[in-house]
Amino acid sequence: MIILFNGLPKRLPQLTNVLAIAKPIYEGITQNSKISIRNLRFSELNNIRETWLVNEGWPAVKHGLHATYSLDPTGFYCLEKDAEPIASISLITYPDLKLAYVGFYVVPMPFRGMGYGELIFNKIEDFTRTHRNVETVGLNCYHTMSPMYNKWGFRTVTIDDIWKLIAKDNQCTHITAQESVKHISDDEYDAMFDALVDYDTRVFGMPRIDFLNNFINKPETVTAIFTDEGIIKEYGIISARLPVKTEPNYSYRVGPLYANDPDIASKLLQHLIAATNLKPQDCIFLEAPGNNPNAAKILTKFEFEKIASMDKMYKGPEPEFDTKRMFCYTSLTTGG
Repeated sequence: MIILFNGLPKRLPQLTNVLAIAKPIYEGITQNSKISIRNLRFSELNNIRETWLVNEGWPAVKHGLHATYSLDPTGFYCLEKDAEPIASISLITYPDLKLAYVGFYVVPMPFRGMGYGELIFNKIEDFTRTHRNVETVGLNCYHTMSPMYNKWGFRTVTIDDIWKLIAKDNQCTHITAQESVKHISDDEYDAMFDALVDYDTRVFGMPRIDFLNNFINKPETVTAIFTDEGIIKEYGIISARLPVKTEPNYSYRVGPLYANDPDIASKLLQHLIAATNLKPQDCIFLEAPGNNPNAAKILTKFEFEKIASMDKMYKGPEPEFDTKRMFCYTSLTTGG
């Protein structure tokens, strides 16, 4: 049985700027300028995404920033020079895994090459390890950047791949649902959500209740769950994608997609693709772990094309994720 449901917006918590701006984590003087590093509130993070990251060409899951922020509201930081923000970084902490993952790491022009990026990285890494019980810091980067992180003590453990599907005329008709499908009602949501959190925890390694509640219930999102005799064997989410520039066609992003075996993963991916009602030239993107070879086989079957690769790097003990059941993810930067 495949269970499909769209987001239920009334269940989506509203994030406000309740995070108090605490005493700066770091203060100093550099080149006769006052430097400080502090936490970011949600509105500031949203502004950084719009004004810095979009200019850098970083796409995003549409409506997904609330879910990312809910993972760890105190894990987002900016560096200010004479009270002007000039760099940002996040180290989203996964306490049960003693892991923090880097994201939103950017120094906009014209402040590059002055050491601000390394300063905020080192200060926040030290702060996170010291004050948040973190043993391992992880990140993804393009291969050209891995030598820099090697110098900072990081090592590549696998290569993750970015895949893209461009819908053709025939794909719009032959990718259809095959299993019996049930659309979940509002009254059934609580029990199904609890079961989903339990399954996600077994694969990911720790519960992510706030993240999943925000991510599932955002607009333009479809969640598909495969059950066998009432037991969840797989789930996947497809979301509208927010491109960094105007595109003539619509795009989506799959993730996460967790499954007990490749056959089930293939079936559920088929349902997620069908749920979008793709038009010709619409696109679907996803990020697949390089250490799950079955993921590549399934994506090739559906005519996805590998368009980029990213080094997954760790500094500290490598976390033990159940990668055999991870066929794609949103990215650890934004929730795994």
